[in-house]
Amino acid sequence: MTNADRGFVRICLASENVRADYDRLVAAGVEFETAPLEMDRGLAKVALCRDPDGALIELIQIDSAKWLEQL
Repeated sequence: MTNADRGFVRICLASENVRADYDRLVAAGVEFETAPLEMDRGLAKVALCRDPDGALIELIQIDSAKWLEQL
């Protein structure tokens, strides 16, 4: 089976606190590909898991203040 056979292969969900969401989901039995990671000079924090069909789910917390500094 390839990504082309699955329909959605990735979805990104916004989080206000990716660490708290990650901890809550791990406690509920969700297995993650990665723990929360700081990305791109701290502009965002991301954690990745998969749904039962194998589609990648990305939880992302944007640091709005740092994004505005980039403008």
